[in-house]
Amino acid sequence: MSSQKLVQFFKNSNLVSPKTAEEIANTFSPKEIKKNGFLLKEGRVCDEYFFLENGFIRAFANDIEGNEVTTNFYSSGQVVYIVSEYNTGTVTTSKCEAQTAKITVSCYTTPPAINTDNNSQVTAGAAITGTSGEAGGTLIRVYTSTNTLVATTSVQANGTWSTGNAGTTPATYTAVASTIYYAIAQKGSCGISTASGNATAATATSNSRCGAITGPVTAGSTTVSGTVTGAVAGTLVNLYEDGVNIGNITTGTGSWTITVSATALYPNGILTIGLQETGLQETSCSATVTVGCASSPTAPVISPSNFTVAANQAVTYNITNAVSGYFYGIADASSGMSLATGIWAASNGSLSITTIPFSSSGTYNVSIKATSLSGLNVCSSGPAASNVTVNAALPVRFLAVTGTKTSSAVMIRWTVSNEQNVSYYEVEKSADCSHFEAAGRVNYNSTAAGLYALQDAVPAVEKECYRIKQVDIDGSSHYSKIIVVTMLNPGASMQITPNPVHQNATLLIQLPKEGTGSIKITDMMGKVVSRKIVFVRAGSNLVSLNSLDPLSAGIYHVEFIMGEQLLSANMLKQ
Repeated sequence: MSSQKLVQFFKNSNLVSPKTAEEIANTFSPKEIKKNGFLLKEGRVCDEYFFLENGFIRAFANDIEGNEVTTNFYSSGQVVYIVSEYNTGTVTTSKCEAQTAKITVSCYTTPPAINTDNNSQVTAGAAITGTSGEAGGTLIRVYTSTNTLVATTSVQANGTWSTGNAGTTPATYTAVASTIYYAIAQKGSCGISTASGNATAATATSNSRCGAITGPVTAGSTTVSGTVTGAVAGTLVNLYEDGVNIGNITTGTGSWTITVSATALYPNGILTIGLQETGLQETSCSATVTVGCASSPTAPVISPSNFTVAANQAVTYNITNAVSGYFYGIADASSGMSLATGIWAASNGSLSITTIPFSSSGTYNVSIKATSLSGLNVCSSGPAASNVTVNAALPVRFLAVTGTKTSSAVMIRWTVSNEQNVSYYEVEKSADCSHFEAAGRVNYNSTAAGLYALQDAVPAVEKECYRIKQVDIDGSSHYSKIIVVTMLNPGASMQITPNPVHQNATLLIQLPKEGTGSIKITDMMGKVVSRKIVFVRAGSNLVSLNSLDPLSAGIYHVEFIMGEQLLSANMLKQ
């Protein structure tokens, strides 16, 4: 008997050559056993091995009480034998008369492999190459099918070998067309390995005949077509998807069409072809076609399409045509790096995705895609393109900081510009203008237009110093100037009339004592546009502000300072 299952069993063992496997298989003879029959009974000498081609066998023994004890099960494709613990003793007490012979293996060399194409061929005129599971330095001998030694080389450190390597005997050896080769390995003093599989040398089909695959090709298609250059009878065209042969056809014309199963082509698979003329080696063609989706998602419609932000800020895209069950993601179009946590659309319609903060300044090319998943098929839409321009972050600019005393508290107001990456503002106070503590916090408000205020309900008895600490998202911070609010002199106040002002204005200043003070007017950028020294008496004072006509329209900050007394108000110039 020489069943294909038995031959394949010995070939897969890698312990014998294919030829030897055939010879061993031919020594077996068929034997049929009916259900519940016995393959081997107690008292019989174990002088046979069995290969179970089809069926199921149970091995058992009887214990001292006569009970059956199952020792093994065998199924199709297995060799049946008696293990040693049930293989000792005499004919009357054991399944076998004598113990099976033991073989001690002291050293074993793994058979090498020859690198071949899908047709078990190597290229004529090129070195014969291969791989080995043995260590570097293991000898590799290459023979022809007539057992003629043609080259001796050794395994390299990376597990490869070649008849073109330095140290090969002869110096180099290249395969001869129509010659069949095999290789064996020998590791040190170990025995020689069994032979590798055979490889036939053939001249390669010219790659100038490669032609092309006709695209597009979609998943689920049952045919793939293409062209070759020239018409050579008997040209075999092999079609591969991701390196796996899925079909072929023999043609003698300049075109070809290969029929494949409806499940063979899947999205994003890479199709290639190989050409093989009669008697020649197959050549792999460089042309590729990527299998497309039978139905791809529609590209997202986004709003807005472009952004300009500061460093460390994120952006939010609104997708107006989201489809339930689709996955929406955002990535850098150049590097492919994800820029957001993708979202599965729970319903049709609108969907919002927020990116991670953009930490570095520059322009980012952003791609937003929709992806559908069905089983193992992954299909993505075309990209919705967007540009995000990230400006370098600049510190907040304090335009004005004022403090106004009320009957029992102090109201601190500040005006800022260039709010980028701001997390919050903290008002700090100090009785000696040196050792500050927090008086309160105000979070960044994008709708506040840079105008903030905080009331200190527990100021010091005589005077209080205040400053504003601006804290960024990344934890960095900087401070405003220090202002002083005097708590004595409860009768001090200042008003501007008229307000708004066109050309001239009057300051109504109420003070508890006389003295010399200064009046300073600054614009919203903090630039001083006017300054004057005035003498004031205790009680009410009228101070004229003339020639304001040259000032541009806008808000101006007016301060009166006398010693530790600070009075301030905003003036609107029209």
